[in-house]
Formats: sequence, C-alpha cells, structure tokens
Amino acid sequence: SQSVEGREALLRQGGVSVLVLLCTGPPGVTNCVTPGIVKQIVIASIQNISCDHHFFNAITEHALTLLINTIQDSVQTLETRLNACRTLCNLITYHIPSREAAIMVRILPHC
Repeated sequence: SQSVEGREALLRQGGVSVLVLLCTGPPGVTNCVTPGIVKQIVIASIQNISCDHHFFNAITEHALTLLINTIQDSVQTLETRLNACRTLCNLITYHIPSREAAIMVRILPHC
C-alpha cells in the first residue's frame, strides 16, 4: 500500500511473515514446493517494502533466510535473484541490526 495507514496495517497484520509463508509453507512442513511465479511475486513484494524503514525489523526477522536461499537458488530467474539481493543490500545498508543478523548467517564477514 502506498498510504501510511495501509503500510502500518500490513505491518500490524504480519504481512511479511505471510509473504514468507507463501514460499516456505507452514512451520514443520519440509517439502513445500512453491511455484516459481509465486516466489517471484513474493520476492518482488518484499523488495518493494524494503525501502520503507518501518519494515526493516520484520524483513530481518522473517525473510532473511528466504532472501539468502533465493539468491543461491540457480533455478530462480536472474530478476528474482537480483530483487532478493537488492532487498538484502537495502537492509544491510540502512538497518544496522540486520548487519548483525547477516553476520550470524554468514553472508557478511565478521570484522
């Protein structure tokens, strides 16, 4: 949503975790197969909201693993992988706590 109220409602309702669940399935499900188009839409949506500082914590908490897996997934389209990479760059550049999370999952070196 482009309105402040819409974005706040999306955040309150757990929109980021819902997007991630579309790709990963519910907790405990191991062999969830997500159609490529669904993953493309989810990653593009997360990339879009990654420019809004209100979503930084939610993306770091719920979507970091999905973003990393998407970047590493050679089956995904280049555009989808780049959207995941841009999202990760937005987080690491503008949200200091996500840097620590990125170090913990070994996508950034510890200095």
